[in-house]
Amino acid sequence: MGLAVVLLGPESAAHASEDDWDRIAHAWSYEVSTAVDLPGLAADLGRNPPPRPYALLSSFAASLAISAGDAGSAKNYWKQARAAAARAGDPHVTAYVAGKQAVQGLYGAYSPAQVIILADDALSATAEPCVGRMAALCAKGQALAMLKRPRQACETFAFLERNFERLPRDVTREKLSALGFAEERMHNSRSFAGMFIGGGEPAREEALRLYSAADWRGAAQVKLHRAVSDGDAAYAQDVLDALSEAQRGDRRVRLIAQQVLAA
Repeated sequence: MGLAVVLLGPESAAHASEDDWDRIAHAWSYEVSTAVDLPGLAADLGRNPPPRPYALLSSFAASLAISAGDAGSAKNYWKQARAAAARAGDPHVTAYVAGKQAVQGLYGAYSPAQVIILADDALSATAEPCVGRMAALCAKGQALAMLKRPRQACETFAFLERNFERLPRDVTREKLSALGFAEERMHNSRSFAGMFIGGGEPAREEALRLYSAADWRGAAQVKLHRAVSDGDAAYAQDVLDALSEAQRGDRRVRLIAQQVLAA
């Protein structure tokens, strides 16, 4: 059915206002962070919301497609999201879409060099601290680490931390919303980078201390980063055994687990 029908009712959903759609996008932002599948999201996209919420909902759909290992569908959703963000004329939404595309692109959709280009697109959209810029800096630092460019990666993470300090508190307090940016997300990125350039253990400890119990994906990722760095397949197996079958199938978890085998 989609959240439009749940929140507004069948008749009201057909002529929802932009404020209504902003509420719907905000509600979906809590669902997408912990879900592996949200069929109702496609139903709401099919209701043709205004450009700003359409851009956000399309980015959420792209995130789910990446988790399912469907990079082709993810790229189509990102294309729709970027076009809608351009129509909305909101630089924060433009930065959000490009920044999230860069982060999600790390999981098989794009090469590290392409991720850096996407991240720079997001950073050029606005100079104001926002979730899009945070996501872009995370992605850029991770991609630079994958390319074995530790100095540039560390400089990017240092810049990320300075920007984080300028974020509004209502953004940094949002642990489970895809529209928020809690501190543990920053540590997760440093932990990811540590698989390639070392030095990730302090970030891993801090991320695991801060993660909400509901954020199974983030916590599993960080634990698997540790397993990669230590070459510890037994620990990785314990991490995967603690997840449900659907969660183990999440591409953003599986790709890191595969790196444990490679290590």
